[in-house]
Amino acid sequence: MPKLFLVNISILFLILGSSISGNAQSERQIAKKLMYDGDAKIRGFDFEGALINYSSAISTDPTYADAYMKRASLLQKLGRPTQAINDYDKAIKLNPYVEYLYDERAKLKILLDDYKGALSDFNTAVQICPGNEDLIRKSAEAKYSTADFVNALEDYNYVLKENPFDTVALIGRALTYLKVCESNNALDDIGKLIEFAPQYSPAYNVEGLAYIETGEYERALTSFNTAIGIDPYNSSTYFNRGYLHYLLGNSKEAVNDFTQAIENDSAYTIAYFNRAIAKKQMGDNEGAIKDYNQALKYSDGFSAAFFNRGIAKKILGDFVGALNDYDLAIAENPNDPNIYNARGNIKVFNRQYSEAIQDFTEAIRLDPNYAEAYYNRGMAQIFEGRTDSGCDDLYRAEDFGLEKATIKIEYFCYSK
Repeated sequence: MPKLFLVNISILFLILGSSISGNAQSERQIAKKLMYDGDAKIRGFDFEGALINYSSAISTDPTYADAYMKRASLLQKLGRPTQAINDYDKAIKLNPYVEYLYDERAKLKILLDDYKGALSDFNTAVQICPGNEDLIRKSAEAKYSTADFVNALEDYNYVLKENPFDTVALIGRALTYLKVCESNNALDDIGKLIEFAPQYSPAYNVEGLAYIETGEYERALTSFNTAIGIDPYNSSTYFNRGYLHYLLGNSKEAVNDFTQAIENDSAYTIAYFNRAIAKKQMGDNEGAIKDYNQALKYSDGFSAAFFNRGIAKKILGDFVGALNDYDLAIAENPNDPNIYNARGNIKVFNRQYSEAIQDFTEAIRLDPNYAEAYYNRGMAQIFEGRTDSGCDDLYRAEDFGLEKATIKIEYFCYSK
């Protein structure tokens, strides 16, 4: 029935189109000519000229959906996704029954991290063109990005039922299985993929991740090595192997792999961050700070980078810099109790006990079982002269099993 309805709508458009006034027909013909000239300019790599033509076509006939679509596609190529989305919005408003428009708009939304919006567009495209495996696969990828793993699996199952050898769907389903803690199913999918595509390096990369989940680290290392042997330029494989080396306590090897990932992709934010963590593990806090700076260069709202850079600065004795980084981290992520606890410790060092107590109290509000925060608040209150309330906090910390609280209780709270 929906398809018949769409056909009827198309017929209606044809009927309406036959009654358009001569003036409107003339405007459409002019707009078409401008658009075709824009197409020719694109073939000649005159992108700005083409943009002018498409804009002129739209000005001539603001109801010409194809012109908006052409300009949107060009804006997308020119790296102007927000403007491109605006044009796709207008094209869809004029012609809401073309799945291609929703598909393209969804891709742009993914670039802007609007995964929910992308998922909505993919779903609409699938409704218009049910059974389209490519659209259903993209819908699954969007659901994965929005943590809707159960429905992502349903979509991947549909695609793989129709085409059991769809490599992208097999990889996607394997990754989704990992998210729902079904590592063995993930390994089954990867095994099938490797059987008919033994030189497909992403399969070994994902296999390595699955082996990490099952705790089979040596097998994971073998998988990552195989992937790198097939494709030595894949940044994510070096990144994953670096993570594995870090888990194994091989900080030097981890740094080397994160470095290789960065050499292959200089804007790999998480690789800079992880390399910083590994450098800190090796005692290279100055090197860690440089990497946190790089991570923040590519992602200026990276709360964890601010927080960990603050820790490195504190270790190096830069308490002012550490306090500033904790402030920045809290501004980006006001719901992490660890940041308040760390900032409170700096304030205790600065003898700002009242402000420190406020931070520890906020940490406890966010995590009522945070033993370290109770301990720190207790000590701050004792330093401020409020021994009774301070000792109450130390007793709470002791109740949570914090041994150092017991030592402080014996020293400060012997009379309680």
